[in-house]
Amino acid sequence: MITNFFKNKIIILLLIITILFIYTLIPKNTNDQITYQSVFNDYVYLLDQDNYLVRTEAIFSSNDQAALLKEKIAYLIIDSPQNILIDNAYKPLIPKNTKVLDLRIDDATIKVDFSKELLNISPALEEKMIEAIIYTLTEDDSIKEVMIFVEGTLITNLPNSHITLPKKLNREYGINKVSNLTDYKNIAKTTVYFIKDDHYLPVTLINNDNHEKVEIIINELKSNNINDPDLVSYLKASTILENYEILSNSINLSFNKYIFDDFKNKLISEEVKYAIYFSLKDNYQIKEVNYLYDNQVVSQINT
Repeated sequence: MITNFFKNKIIILLLIITILFIYTLIPKNTNDQITYQSVFNDYVYLLDQDNYLVRTEAIFSSNDQAALLKEKIAYLIIDSPQNILIDNAYKPLIPKNTKVLDLRIDDATIKVDFSKELLNISPALEEKMIEAIIYTLTEDDSIKEVMIFVEGTLITNLPNSHITLPKKLNREYGINKVSNLTDYKNIAKTTVYFIKDDHYLPVTLINNDNHEKVEIIINELKSNNINDPDLVSYLKASTILENYEILSNSINLSFNKYIFDDFKNKLISEEVKYAIYFSLKDNYQIKEVNYLYDNQVVSQINT
C-alpha cells in the first residue's frame, strides 16, 4: 500500500517534471540568441501539521539574488500561486494578500518592506512567522541578518504579543524553541537539527547548559532529550565525540567507531553527517565540517 507520504512525494515529482517540461518549451531571447530558463531546488521553512517549522524543498527559477529571495518569500505567503508546488502537508504563515513592497540587500543584511497585511497574523503564529522569514532568507549563506519593515516602518515588536525584536534578526533568534531553564542567568541557545518525515527540522534549545555548543549538539543528537518520538536522529547512543577542533572556517570532529553506519568501508550515513553539519553551521560561523576516525579524515562536508 502506498502511504500518504509517498503519494505526496509522487505528486511533487510529477509537478517538477511538468514545470521542467514547460520551461524547456519557453525560449528566452538574449542578444538575438535563444536560451532556455532553468529551474532548480532550494529551501524554505514551512509549518507542518505538528506546529514545527520544517526545512522544505521548493522549486525556483531566478538566478538574480534579489529575485530569488522574493521567490522564497512568495512561498511563505498564504494563497500564493507558488503554494501549489509544495507538499500540502506544509503550510505558509505570512497572511494572504501580503505584498513585498521593497527588498534591498546591503552587504550581508537583507531589508524587506512588507505591506500592512503582514500584521494580520494570529497571536499563536506570529513568532513562528518571524522565524520562518529569518530562516528562509538566511538559508542563503551570504545573508546573515534580516530587517523586517511594514509600510516603511521597522518592526521592533511582534504585532500581538508586543515582544521586543532586535532591529537586525539572525539565526540566533532561534526556531521551534524549546525552553528548559532552571534560572534566568547564563542562558544558552543551541540549535540542533533532527529529522522528521525525511525533512531536516531545527530546534533551538534554551537552557542553562554551559558546555561548548558542539558538545551539546552531539549529546542531543545521541539522546534526543526533547522526548518527541517524531524527531529522529540516526546518531547512535554509543557514539563518542573523542575530540574536536574549532577553527576559523571549519570544525574537526574525532569520533569512535560507532559513528559509522558501515565500519568496514568507513561510511557515515548522510542523515548523521548533515544533521551534525547543519547544527554546527547554525551555531558557528563555519563552512566546513571534517569527520575523523583514528586521526584520519573519513568524510567532509562544506559549502
